[in-house]
Order: sequence, then structure tokens, then C-alpha cells
Amino acid sequence: MEYKATGKVIKVGDIQTFESGFKKMEYVIEVTDNGYTNNIQFEVVKDKADKAIEGINVGDTVTASFNIRSNESNGRYFTNLTCWRWNVDEKAAPAPLDSDEEVIF
Repeated sequence: MEYKATGKVIKVGDIQTFESGFKKMEYVIEVTDNGYTNNIQFEVVKDKADKAIEGINVGDTVTASFNIRSNESNGRYFTNLTCWRWNVDEKAAPAPLDSDEEVIF
């Protein structure tokens, strides 16, 4: 099932490469819905991670298309929002960064 969320990018992480060769990149968008603001973290995996790191920037307004994935380990469940497509809103101007603002987590 496809889900979508639109918001402003507030954090962009580095590409993480694991021993198996698996790659992922994480980013966070700020979404306001019915007056409530939520920060939502997405992950982009495999070859899409390289494209995302070049195309998603702090301050961009993006619409993320994603799937919800969940795994169980030792009785605990871990849920990831795996983004497989994103559209950057070209009309929205990126917000300028303050020199002391952290953008990598």
C-alpha cells in the first residue's frame, strides 16, 4: 500500500553502507496536520540512497511516497517508513541555513 506525506525537510543524514553492501540514507520532514506538527523520519535504501543524497536538501518541501515496513526481534517491533519516490516542490524556496544549524544526524 502506498502512503504519501508532504513537508519541509529539516534533517538529511549521510549514506550508511553496511558490510553486506546494503546502503541507506535517512531524512526528516516536518509535517503540520490539523494544527499539530510532527517530524517524520524516512529511509531511502539501496541505489535510491545515492539519488536522494543529491536531490533532497534541508529547507526543501517534498512529497514522499513510502511503504510502512515492520520487523519483530526478540518480542519487540521496529517500524520503518521506506521512501521509494520523492518530489521536490520547485516553487518553494529553500530556507537559508544558520551557520550553527546542525543538518546531519
